[in-house]
Amino acid sequence: MTFWRIFPQTPGPYTSDTLVFKVINDNANISELQISVDGQPITITCEPQSVRSVFFSRCPNTIQLLWHGLETEEGEFVAAQDFSAGQYTFTQGQFICGSGLVFRVTSNNSFTLLSI
Repeated sequence: MTFWRIFPQTPGPYTSDTLVFKVINDNANISELQISVDGQPITITCEPQSVRSVFFSRCPNTIQLLWHGLETEEGEFVAAQDFSAGQYTFTQGQFICGSGLVFRVTSNNSFTLLSI
């Protein structure tokens, strides 16, 4: 059973059983983020200069970022980062259910955790 849904904006209200994973793309390129949520792979695509939110209807135990890539609207490769070494692995206690994880892709192609 799937316990996540993708929304263009974050739905509300938060409850103690929900979590929002948000990507803010301040870049002129398409951002694609691959994550694993309790072992289930999810790909989040965020258009240039936009925000994409994934709403988890129940709180996951583990969220791991696996890979982030940027491409032009014409499909040309721009940049990629591999996170499979675990530098962006979060477990309950590192994030608080009822809130969210927010990441930003900047105009210089960097990928930053803004808040937990």
